[in-house]
Amino acid sequence: MLERRIARVADLSGLTARAHKLIQELSALEMDALRLELEIGRNPGNDQLARELLEIEGRMTDLRMSQAECQEETEAVEAEVEDIDRLIEAARGGNS
Repeated sequence: MLERRIARVADLSGLTARAHKLIQELSALEMDALRLELEIGRNPGNDQLARELLEIEGRMTDLRMSQAECQEETEAVEAEVEDIDRLIEAARGGNS
């Protein structure tokens, strides 16, 4: 059981790293979107800028979905770790 717990905690570490990477990627895209919105405000007829903004917004949507999936997976692994902790405590004769 302890080996399983260690493996799941390692999985949590990987998921946390992935979540941070997704946050960084989304932040960069948000900055790009803001830059493009300002540029579009200065050049409202520029179709290329509008297309770039739409592309970035699509990528931001994809990243947000990835963040939600990562969060769900993290919550599931955290629940598994809690279950394992209860089993370990019960095996030790503790009261949970």
